[in-house]
Amino acid sequence: MNIPQMVRTLHDELIGAVANGGGHLVVGSIKFVEGMRTEVLQRLA
Repeated sequence: MNIPQMVRTLHDELIGAVANGGGHLVVGSIKFVEGMRTEVLQRLA
């Protein structure tokens, strides 16, 4: 899992989610607008 890459992809593809976060390749955090939870989780899956 590449957390920084996942954050960049979410930020670019789901503009309304306002995704941000970061960390290392396997440890990190992803923050986003709660109202976009379903869309973010679908994209991550």
